[in-house]
Amino acid sequence: MLSQPKNPGSTLVAAMLIISSSALLLQAQSGQLNFTGSPNYGEVRLQANFEPDPHTASVTSGGAVNASYLPGACMGWAAASPDYRITWSGSSDELRILFESESGMEDGTLIINMPDGSWVCNDDAMSGSLDPMVVLDDPAPGQYDIWVGSLGEGDYISGMLIVTEYPLNPGDYDWVSEMSGGATSSGSGDNLLDFTADPSYGSVELRSGFSPDPYTVAVAAGGFVSLGESNAAMAGCRGYATTNPDFKLNWDGTTENLRIIFEAETPGEDAVLVINTPSGEWICNDDAADYTLNPQVLLSGYQSGRFDIWVASFEADAIIGGILTITELDINAE
Repeated sequence: MLSQPKNPGSTLVAAMLIISSSALLLQAQSGQLNFTGSPNYGEVRLQANFEPDPHTASVTSGGAVNASYLPGACMGWAAASPDYRITWSGSSDELRILFESESGMEDGTLIINMPDGSWVCNDDAMSGSLDPMVVLDDPAPGQYDIWVGSLGEGDYISGMLIVTEYPLNPGDYDWVSEMSGGATSSGSGDNLLDFTADPSYGSVELRSGFSPDPYTVAVAAGGFVSLGESNAAMAGCRGYATTNPDFKLNWDGTTENLRIIFEAETPGEDAVLVINTPSGEWICNDDAADYTLNPQVLLSGYQSGRFDIWVASFEADAIIGGILTITELDINAE
């Protein structure tokens, strides 16, 4: 079976590695990247000479899919759905897509599915840098699906995806200083959790008595928003999260014994659960019990509606991979 171009008739000239995907059908199945999935960190429409340039998006790399199954030099562990999506139009001599880790010392990779269905990948942009970059000469109009991978399995790397028409290289744009200046949420400069934003790791519709139970999803905790200075601070929330919710639960029915649990992959890492209920109430939990650092929230007596869920790290600059569990069973965080 052959994969089809997302934009038939488009042409591509890239300054990086171009890998044909004519023999690949990327379906939403285990172990493969799925360019039809909803992007985890959002999408944007850009045209030649866009402003402001550069365009940036906060992204955390990593996931369960090993991209080395793709032919050529694609590598890294990534989420099944794209991390970001660009719909491009117009004519430009060059478009650069970079990922810079927050620390500058962690090894991320870029994996891009092009409008014609081919793949472009990069590990290290240049000697002395672990940050990846893809340079596209005369980029074709259409859809670019972007994954930010981690070279190491189980690694989750916090950083910035940068899209620019300028000749920038990793390290040229000081986005870390700009973020520390307060621009940590939805562009307003406020230190807010935005429950209207798209969730980073998806959503689900469940109802009382759902099956199979439990429902689980892999997420990475942590971000730039300080909960103690956010709109969730009055509920006693502490820790660091992304602006966007990590997950959204659309619930139908009453919640007599609905439990939200996060368990870190690595024991000893300290995560925090933050939930905005259908009534707008904020609920937080750091440790479910004195024997664990994993958080858990019991939702009882709530009606149908949307629960917006963030998984934060208790410490700043920490990214914690793990499993978010939704269940009506009598199970607890371990």
